[in-house]
Amino acid sequence: MNYAKWISAFMLLFMPALAAAQLTESDRLTAQVPFNFVVADTAIPHGDVILQRGDDAGRVLVIRNVEAKANIFAGVTGKKGLGKAGQYLIFNKYGDRYFLSAVKVEGSDQLYSFYPGKLEGEVMAQNAPEGQVLVAASK
Repeated sequence: MNYAKWISAFMLLFMPALAAAQLTESDRLTAQVPFNFVVADTAIPHGDVILQRGDDAGRVLVIRNVEAKANIFAGVTGKKGLGKAGQYLIFNKYGDRYFLSAVKVEGSDQLYSFYPGKLEGEVMAQNAPEGQVLVAASK
């Protein structure tokens, strides 16, 4: 039983790093986000943010802020035919809080939407959304 716990801990700590190491440069977006934001109930500080595919099917994205040493794997859904031309991150704004809602990749007709976390659900229930904020991204 103790052996199984160690294997589980090892998998949780090192598998995300191995998955991120296998991604190619072409699967990566960068954006300068001027505000702190939340994705999947995890706070990410403002600054340079890197988004990469976390799986071959495109159902998981890795969001990193290297300077702040913040990393998260977040599930996404793809919606075809949505979004303006270009490449950008979409944030839902509630008061002074921002939640990463979706990512649009240039050359793709898909908009990758993040599942709202528990925290965003609680904020949505208390406040009406004040709008969305777009942040340009580049490869």
